[in-house]
Amino acid sequence: GLPSIEVPGIKVSAHFAGPMVDPGRRPKSAGGFGAGADEEKSAAGRIAEVVAANKRFIATKFPNLEAEPFLSYNCLYTCTADHDYIIGPAPGFPAVTLAGGGSGHAFKMGPAIGELSACLALGEEPPIAVGEKFCVERLLSTQGLGTRSA
Repeated sequence: GLPSIEVPGIKVSAHFAGPMVDPGRRPKSAGGFGAGADEEKSAAGRIAEVVAANKRFIATKFPNLEAEPFLSYNCLYTCTADHDYIIGPAPGFPAVTLAGGGSGHAFKMGPAIGELSACLALGEEPPIAVGEKFCVERLLSTQGLGTRSA
């Protein structure tokens, strides 16, 4: 977890990949500037479901805590199809290092992602083997957009 900074209490979060959204048309109920009436209603319903699930989790796992949230935020983050990072050279551009697809985990792993990316960009040996696990080609091949080399 992360330390409490300016907000007392604990952080409870549902991690799931929601629908693809245009950040400029994000529903108000999801922390954006607004969308159409149907999108607003749908987003409000999904958020209510997530809050209810979090309250059930708290009541079950932490029965001595107040389950009703006193503060709630929604956030956007990038997700890859397999929920793993993209760290490695850009296909066809070996001098370009990609680092992304944090799938909700990148903030806490930022220093490690930065170190790996810097090593790869500078042609140095990274502290851990990156291999194919984080290569972007794995995603291109699963979507039929490219081929994965053996």
